[in-house]
Formats: sequence, C-alpha cells, structure tokens
Amino acid sequence: MASMAATIPSLHAGEKWDAYEAARQAMAGHLSSNTVAPRYAAGPGVNAACPSA
Repeated sequence: MASMAATIPSLHAGEKWDAYEAARQAMAGHLSSNTVAPRYAAGPGVNAACPSA
C-alpha cells in the first residue's frame, strides 16, 4: 500500500478558518470575469496600451 502525504494546517483558531472559508466562497462567483474591474481602468491621460509611457 502506497503512503500518502497530508498537510495539516497549524491554525489553532477554527473560527478564523471558518471565516476565511466563508469569505472565499462569497467571492468565488465574482473572481472569473471577462471584464476588468473599474479600479483597474485607465484614468484620464493614461495610455492603456502602455501604462508606463
């Protein structure tokens, strides 16, 4: 029988993990999109094709 490695999180506060998991699940439906978030839109005078120009 082959052995399998397991990773056991060292986080002792289970409620912190539960809060993290709830936040992750709440964001999951909003992470893949074909549009750029407004906070990344080019502002006035910014060359969107070459932001460092």
